[in-house]
Amino acid sequence: LRTENIWGGLSWQAAPQLTVQAAHYQTNVRMGTFPYGKHISMVGLTYLLSVRTSLYAEVDYTRYQGHGITSINASGQQQQFGTTVGIVHHF
Repeated sequence: LRTENIWGGLSWQAAPQLTVQAAHYQTNVRMGTFPYGKHISMVGLTYLLSVRTSLYAEVDYTRYQGHGITSINASGQQQQFGTTVGIVHHF
C-alpha cells in the first residue's frame, strides 16, 4: 500500500474587505496493481463586514478515479460538486 498526498493553495487580498482563495488537493493510493485517488479543486471568497464578522462562499469540484472509488467515496460517484456559504462572527 502506498499513499501520496499533494496539495497547494493561494490566498489573494483583492480589496481591503475581500480575499480570494484557491486550492488543489490530491491523494493517490496504490494497493498492489490497483491505483485509485481523489482530486479536489476549490475556489472561495471571504468578505469582511467588520473586524469580527465575515461572509464566506466556496465552490469545489471533487473527482475520484480508479478501482477503489467506493472505499474513499461511499456514494460511488466519480465526481461531485459542492458549495458552502456562511457567516463567521468571532466573540
